[in-house]
Amino acid sequence: MMMSNNDNLLYKQKQPSLSPKFNDIVHNFPHYTIEYVKSLFPIRTWILGYNKKWLAGDLVAGLTVSAVIIPQAMAYGSIIGIPVEYGLYTSFVGMIVYTLFATTKDATIGPTAVLSIILAQTIRRIKNDFNGGYSDVDIVTTVTLFAGIVSLIIGFLRLGWIFNLIPSPVISGYITASVITISIGQLPFLFGFGHDVVVTNPPYRIIIDFFRSINKTKIDVVIGLISLSFLFAMKFGCSYLEKRYSKYKKLFFFIGISRYIICILVNTFISWLILRNKSENNFPFTVVKTVPNGLKHIKVPPLASNLVFVVLKNLYIIIIVSLLEHLSIAKSFGRFNGYKIDPSQEIIAIGVTNTIGCFLGAIPATGSFSRSALKARTGVLTPFAGVISGSCVLLSLYLLTPVFYYIPQAALS
Repeated sequence: MMMSNNDNLLYKQKQPSLSPKFNDIVHNFPHYTIEYVKSLFPIRTWILGYNKKWLAGDLVAGLTVSAVIIPQAMAYGSIIGIPVEYGLYTSFVGMIVYTLFATTKDATIGPTAVLSIILAQTIRRIKNDFNGGYSDVDIVTTVTLFAGIVSLIIGFLRLGWIFNLIPSPVISGYITASVITISIGQLPFLFGFGHDVVVTNPPYRIIIDFFRSINKTKIDVVIGLISLSFLFAMKFGCSYLEKRYSKYKKLFFFIGISRYIICILVNTFISWLILRNKSENNFPFTVVKTVPNGLKHIKVPPLASNLVFVVLKNLYIIIIVSLLEHLSIAKSFGRFNGYKIDPSQEIIAIGVTNTIGCFLGAIPATGSFSRSALKARTGVLTPFAGVISGSCVLLSLYLLTPVFYYIPQAALS
């Protein structure tokens, strides 16, 4: 069969080659390296143009978020079963470090309810697999270190797109189930016998143990239920007033979001009046008690090979949930406010936060939807609001720890 001239030309054409591309990379390697390093610090795109108008918006947002994160962070420490100050360390480190690497102005980094319950369960699994005499705090800081390292590897390799493959219903279902688990786990603390029930057990087991111990109910239940009623009343009351009196919408909004700090302050003041002249052994209800002043838990996480092996074996769920939770939040606010985020860069931000935070006593941090929504609604303009919030948390660790002593545990629950 005869071939035409056109057919012959097809066979004589050069096949695609990687050589030109490879030569281009080698030749321009310094340039590509510099650009890659620049891309790791999105702060350079806005910090030089920072102005007074931006500062005003960020200041309001930062102070508002700090009023919410302080009681929340302490409560999340209680969920995990570790001293409350570790939640504050996480908030301080997370919000300040994230400012350097953020590609979204709205997301707020720190401890979250979902991640806290997963951490509590992970600690229990690690302790079951490894009986090496390490405390819960030692295990958590080691988990935080390796969660940060793995996140950094994923981010540096620009593999953030992988998390787009996980269906949204799976994420929503998991978060909903975690919220139910958290609520059940806090019931014993709400009724004053939290130390008599293993709250990291499966939910059905907690419910069984809860009703078995119901006769141990203390006055804590009064504090807890009144606090819960107050929070719901403030939330729905202010929402109604915002709609009813639209002229004062912003005022009622700020009153509504201040409900957490108001609840804690009122409870703490009443607690101080009742307990100030009593010895610790005669306290009628459980309080937080001593919170160390400042950053008193700076140390290198334990890195015994057998502990590290068990931590790595149980790390996958922490990585998946923390990154999914944060990316979902960042993307949502990006779409709502008309900007795009870089998923891999956001993962790097989480990685750096956790890698640095573990040496300061922080636990794994991720994005919080409630605090991010609050930050967005208060008019945040740049990620610098995180520095303001983080600084307020740090100040509270140095100035307010005597006050934290009298916070009722049931109020945090």
